[in-house]
Amino acid sequence: MPYGLYFSIAGLGIFVAAALWPPQRPRVLANITYILGMVINEIPHYGALLLAIWLGISIVSGDFGTPADITVAVALTALVAAGLFALGWRARTSRAIVAAALRDAGIEPARSSNEHATRRGWQITLFPFAVRPRSVVRERNVSYGPHRKQQLDVYYRKDRPTGGPTLLYLHGGGYFLGSKHHEARGLLYRFADRGWVCVSANYRLRPQAGFPDHMADAKRALAWLHEHAGDYGGDGRRVVMSGSSAGAHMSSISALSQQDPRYQPGFESADTSVSAVVGLYGYYGPYYGDDWNAALPSSPLVMDASSAPPFFLTHGTVDNNASVENSRELAAKLRAEAPTRPVYAELPGAQHGFDLVSSWRFEAILDGIEDFTDAVLPVSVNRR
Repeated sequence: MPYGLYFSIAGLGIFVAAALWPPQRPRVLANITYILGMVINEIPHYGALLLAIWLGISIVSGDFGTPADITVAVALTALVAAGLFALGWRARTSRAIVAAALRDAGIEPARSSNEHATRRGWQITLFPFAVRPRSVVRERNVSYGPHRKQQLDVYYRKDRPTGGPTLLYLHGGGYFLGSKHHEARGLLYRFADRGWVCVSANYRLRPQAGFPDHMADAKRALAWLHEHAGDYGGDGRRVVMSGSSAGAHMSSISALSQQDPRYQPGFESADTSVSAVVGLYGYYGPYYGDDWNAALPSSPLVMDASSAPPFFLTHGTVDNNASVENSRELAAKLRAEAPTRPVYAELPGAQHGFDLVSSWRFEAILDGIEDFTDAVLPVSVNRR
């Protein structure tokens, strides 16, 4: 009897179930299912490959002693394969969802349309991990302030084309953890390869730092980019601010508080303007323990959006770390108050952290971000 095969398939089934039906509560169970299902949710075809390998080894090894063994193995395999197919199907719908969100905002999709075949489709399928292109240089650990945490990495193309837009990315982690070395590698690599100057910044974290410190760091990194983008060939007048989770929270507040001295103490006159925002699975409510009516607003939902720059927001429907409701509320607020209609793409079956690997879903989002930035920035980007 192939007990090893049964246990392997059952274990993969647990990962698939965690990806398909992640609970919102209790918090401990939500965190466990997030960890279990995060990777398989983005690359279900690798799970299918494992199933085929395990089953093939058992057949070749002659592990099936009775017809009952074969029946159980086939039933388990079929059940898990159906779950993997569902995960893959949900991920593949992302391209159509992003295209529809762009059209809703008055932007005609090019790369993100269903008819557009992604140029890296096979590469992503076979190797779903972001690899820095040879054309892109990363300059590490550049200081943007006096604190040891105030460091950033700069990504730019080796030939240093001039006049490209700039992008500041802030990582997630609930303000407790995270690093500039992880999330959204695909975003930074792709836009740097297009001739942008891209920056990924660390910032001070809890419990040593609080909301004013986080925001001051975000603003200081933004001011650094305005001042130094030209050193790398970038145009500091065109800055897209982006982030995942907590990073999206800071990016949205930064965009709605441009030049507000309360958020940039000690460097009040520095340029902290933002041309556009890209928020990935963001949390947009008030900061830990803050009141909705705090003197220093810590939620974009209570801030004036009448002068907001263009926003691109995307969130997964099964996110059990930051509720999709937050993104829905911010998108609704921007539709009602902002000068331009936001792009809001709500992704069926997407979980928190979908930018950690180069998946079909994240590739569709990157194509959409390219369409968005081409439309909202005043000058087209430097292409390759």
